[in-house]
Amino acid sequence: MESFMNALTDKDSGWWPFLRLRPRKDQMMTTLMVAKFSCYFGPFYGGVLYVLLALKDGRILFSGAAFSIALFTLLFFVLYRITFAYFWNKRAKRLQSEA
Repeated sequence: MESFMNALTDKDSGWWPFLRLRPRKDQMMTTLMVAKFSCYFGPFYGGVLYVLLALKDGRILFSGAAFSIALFTLLFFVLYRITFAYFWNKRAKRLQSEA
């Protein structure tokens, strides 16, 4: 599972459009770092998702957009922290001990 999850996080496309945020493979992903990622990815993808759904519905509401962005940011943080960051950190610890 670790290899699979890290293969996903190693892909440039998984970090689009924020490739510059990706840490080195031997660098731990702290909770603060994942919170920072969430502040980028949450509004971006939450906004995109809301616009796509709003276009289907035919109306855009500020409250709906704000809710979508907030929800996506929170979900991104929680899910990323307990999945991808966990496996990234396992690898980072191993790489640090090998150095």
